[in-house]
Amino acid sequence: MKSTKRSQLIHIWETYEFYLNIPQSFKGGNKPFVFFYHLNDKTNKSGRIRKYVKKNDEDIRKVKEDGKKLVIDLVERLKTGWNPLRDDIDQPK
Repeated sequence: MKSTKRSQLIHIWETYEFYLNIPQSFKGGNKPFVFFYHLNDKTNKSGRIRKYVKKNDEDIRKVKEDGKKLVIDLVERLKTGWNPLRDDIDQPK
């Protein structure tokens, strides 16, 4: 039986679509993450950017809330000219 995709579109900003991927099982290295695509200026191709969300004791509701907060932070950074391929997320906005 083929497993269903666990990626959900949670936000759209300009040309960016932000998806939250929640694994079916939180065992081992399975971690929830937010991903989106960003155009690489050098190659002129889109690259997938993945930022991980805390597991939050496997509480799906908390994972979704944290994912939405992360997306809001990412959008604010993108508005200020942040480049996820070049700049570290830990740098100040």
